[in-house]
Amino acid sequence: MVPIGTRVPRATEQFLWKGRRLLIYSERLPLKYLLSNQGICLGIDSRSRSILFLLSRDGLFLRFRPVGDTVVEDLDYDLPRIVQALKSEDEGQPK
Repeated sequence: MVPIGTRVPRATEQFLWKGRRLLIYSERLPLKYLLSNQGICLGIDSRSRSILFLLSRDGLFLRFRPVGDTVVEDLDYDLPRIVQALKSEDEGQPK
């Protein structure tokens, strides 16, 4: 049990990438990021919308998403699947 007022570190996942240890921070913050071998994903939440910036081998994506959008979480943080879902939305197809 942690005493009240004690700061507890946020849950993180660690992995090695090019010899460096990278962290994925909790999804509770307004600024979220994901670094992986497949690319980089940055999310910014505001009161009116979410902004998704994604850089991968398939290109660069900048999308304005609805508040509370969970496309990254729904696709299990798998950047190639997220890219495919964004491309499908651009073509008017379901995820």
